[in-house]
Amino acid sequence: MAAALLMSRSALLLLLLLLLMEVATGAVSWVEKAEGETVLLGCTWTVDPAPTEHLDVEWFMQMPTTNIHLATYVRGVEHVYPEYASRMRFARNVTRRDASLEIVGVQTRDYGFYTCKVKFGAFIQQVSVKLIVLVKPTQPVCVVNGSAQQGKELSLQCQSAEGTSPICYEWSKGGAEEPLPSVLRGTLRIRDVSVSHSGLYRCNASNRVGWRSCVVLLSVVTPSSDAGLVPGALMGVLLVVAATGFLLWYRLLKRKPGRHQDRRNDVWMDDCLPASTSLPPATHDPPSTRTSIGSAATPSDGLLAALRRPAPGGPTGPGGPRGAPPGRPPYERADGRVME
Repeated sequence: MAAALLMSRSALLLLLLLLLMEVATGAVSWVEKAEGETVLLGCTWTVDPAPTEHLDVEWFMQMPTTNIHLATYVRGVEHVYPEYASRMRFARNVTRRDASLEIVGVQTRDYGFYTCKVKFGAFIQQVSVKLIVLVKPTQPVCVVNGSAQQGKELSLQCQSAEGTSPICYEWSKGGAEEPLPSVLRGTLRIRDVSVSHSGLYRCNASNRVGWRSCVVLLSVVTPSSDAGLVPGALMGVLLVVAATGFLLWYRLLKRKPGRHQDRRNDVWMDDCLPASTSLPPATHDPPSTRTSIGSAATPSDGLLAALRRPAPGGPTGPGGPRGAPPGRPPYERADGRVME
């Protein structure tokens, strides 16, 4: 009997405690914001804390292995952890049942689940908010893939490196407002290219938070105009080769000594003079000098004698002039006398 009464009292106390304690852990709410914008994560309750110095609020970010603490309100003092103090703060008056957290300039790394836990006395409330950070497409790049020759096939490609999916790509030509047919992943294919396809094309890459665009110029060439490209390129190559060869030849020519080279410092010695060379008669005997064998001779005696020596086998016979002994040719001095 006593045990039953004790159990009934425990049940009543537990029921009373549950009535006094409000726990709000319902469905998780979510909010979307573009990168760089300001977001408000709400956290409110309906029970007035009494007294307020017993109010305890804590904000943290749920992670797979641990929780990252962001801000607290304990005994009337607000505190934001230093690494988040520049971007986060309590947006309202916490004592008035509002501990909403404001984040300025959200970043992609802010994506995740945030929890606000409120406690005072027997009251406990926990609110979770999922923050989704949206990123608009980065600047797309427009390129032409394939041959721009008439009759061929090519494609115009547009691609943004980053951005929240899905990203929609639309192509338009010139100033036309109506877009071209829908494309797959930013690629517009053109079959049987013609001159009419030439022009300026614009691609818009967009998602829920923004858009960016790029342009590309398509110039279609006909086979006749394209045929002159190869001969022109070949002629240019030949001109370059010819100019290079001429330059090398010119440099080699400058290095090779020519007949006009200055030879003022060279020493020239002739073995003999032409037979027709005649020397003027001497007007006086030059000063005599003594040779190594002690005979007197002038400097020009030997040279003049060699010049005036008759060729063997002349009209006077093999022995020279008549009366001269064989083997000893006569010599004629500069004054005209003959020495035997």
